[in-house]
Amino acid sequence: MFAPLSIPWWIASGWAIDLYLRRQTRAHADIDVSVLRADHQKLAALLDEFELHIAADGVLIPWSGDELVAEDHQFWVRRRGDEAWVFEILLEDHRGSEWQFRRDH
Repeated sequence: MFAPLSIPWWIASGWAIDLYLRRQTRAHADIDVSVLRADHQKLAALLDEFELHIAADGVLIPWSGDELVAEDHQFWVRRRGDEAWVFEILLEDHRGSEWQFRRDH
């Protein structure tokens, strides 16, 4: 589903560790996918099929494709009309091709 967006993406968090270790270390409730912050506008192409909500300060805010503020770095995603969240999208800060840790660039 990310291929048509033509942006780099990767599996993150717990599943990323398990993929690296080549074994599942624990149960996972969802899948985390990371994309570069600069590519976040291209995620709007998913809005036909999915609802994207910005997770901020314990609140989920429906996203309509607008520009985000710097503090916004996480989407919860579900298929339109479904109740269950299926994955998260994490926005990764970067300078050019260099990834930057969000909490300490």
